[in-house]
Amino acid sequence: MKIRRYHIPLILLLSTAAGCATVRVPLQTFDAALAAGDTERAREIAGTNAGANPSPRELLWVLQTGAMDRILQRYEASNSAFDRAEQAFAHYDQQLWAGRSVQTTGGLLINDTALPYTGRSYDRIMVNTYKALNFAVLGDRANARVEFNRALQRQSDAKQIFARQTEELRQT
Repeated sequence: MKIRRYHIPLILLLSTAAGCATVRVPLQTFDAALAAGDTERAREIAGTNAGANPSPRELLWVLQTGAMDRILQRYEASNSAFDRAEQAFAHYDQQLWAGRSVQTTGGLLINDTALPYTGRSYDRIMVNTYKALNFAVLGDRANARVEFNRALQRQSDAKQIFARQTEELRQT
């Protein structure tokens, strides 16, 4: 079958819509389980989507897994998930800005849900805060203190980044 010129936009539209559906279905199922108060089911969905050895592309699910484990009072498992999230943060921090710009442009042109979630400053701060609280519940004051200090450092870093961005916006 010969593809005509007017078929190309339709093909792009359908492939974009299909990409959105594959990302949103597990998230909608997760949200529904959480809204219904079924934290065990929400944890199962998050854990399944995070995988046993998640890639950095699965950061959102790793964060959800850690949060669900914390809610379910599985503090060691929660810290393990949050450790994996920090590894993903480090991966993204090491990427070149040029590579990230190309990736972002491609996502805007095709399908932004195809882009990996790289985390925000508040995700990073809260990961360390939750880890600190987990360690505190487990009676490990030394590691709780380390994690609280890391959270404070991340807050300071975020403040500097936002101040710089604000100044750049004022100059434009």
